[in-house]
Amino acid sequence: MIDWLKGNKMYLLIATLVVLTIVIYFLVPSEKNLSNKAVNSDWMEIEDKGLLEDEQEETEIEGITEEKERILIDVKGAVAAPGVYEALSGDRVQNLINQAGGLLETADQQKINFAMKVVDEMVLYIPMIGEDSQVTAGGQGSIPAADAVQGKALVNLNTASESELETLPGVGPSKAAAIMEYRETNGRFQNIEELMEISGIGEKTFEKLKEHISVN
Repeated sequence: MIDWLKGNKMYLLIATLVVLTIVIYFLVPSEKNLSNKAVNSDWMEIEDKGLLEDEQEETEIEGITEEKERILIDVKGAVAAPGVYEALSGDRVQNLINQAGGLLETADQQKINFAMKVVDEMVLYIPMIGEDSQVTAGGQGSIPAADAVQGKALVNLNTASESELETLPGVGPSKAAAIMEYRETNGRFQNIEELMEISGIGEKTFEKLKEHISVN
């Protein structure tokens, strides 16, 4: 056996080299394979980022659509074409005045808050110069001229939702729920002073609220 090995050293060496070459080829990753893996990894990362950006854009578009709800505003007073106009949630008084054909020369611009946001079903009354204006038309979100020009939208106690009531000063979830319960039990508020009949709403709280509420 030893003699045979001695006589075939060259063949054994060649066979060993061939085996080692095969092992190295299959077990050690080539530079090309590493490069391909890196490229594939980069593509996967780019695709993931692209999907994430698409989802974010869809979410933003949905949010914008929800925010831009269509609403109706009753524009009265010193405008060229009084009437009910369609607007988008977040629109300003200036937008509605433009829709109504603009102001008349007799409009008292000093009493108008052009930047005030409008709300659904509100009455927007544009006063004339020298007029002690009052709005008699009611409805949810109606705004008397004296309050509209100061940028205050009155909360209607008879139509406001619980979340709208919570926007009032000093009214949290518990007081808002109490107002809703009182309204369901006793019917419509006949006057704003009736609010003090609700437990937890005394004269001090009412003083803070009376400039922000209505029953019309």
